[in-house]
Amino acid sequence: MIILKLYFNNGFTMIEILIVIIIISILILLSYPRLVEVIDKSYDVNIKKIAGSFRNFMSMYIQDHNRYPESIYNYNQLKDDLLNEYGELSDITEIIKSDNYEVDNSSNPKTYTLKLVSSKTNKIYIITPTGFTVTQ
Repeated sequence: MIILKLYFNNGFTMIEILIVIIIISILILLSYPRLVEVIDKSYDVNIKKIAGSFRNFMSMYIQDHNRYPESIYNYNQLKDDLLNEYGELSDITEIIKSDNYEVDNSSNPKTYTLKLVSSKTNKIYIITPTGFTVTQ
């Protein structure tokens, strides 16, 4: 009987286990918003990386063809049909809400504008031959 009594005294009580579960739950609740913010930022970093690659591919395209692709394309059509000869651009259909591509081959210098809207943060990325900007 004494051995059995010592065994039960060494374990955790239900109250102690519940307190530990409550503390862990509070820590998860406190860290969740920060986790979501970090995930959203990772989507934006991916768009920025693709914007840089897109600009490089477009500069190679204009050197080869002396013009930019026509305005009838969207990002995915440009990526799949025209720019795949210069390298691989990532598929960003899951992280962009919309895109708009415009080109002016009649001006000097020729220009294009690609606008990408992030589906996670609603930021607008404007990509041009001279760089890209981010707006809210």
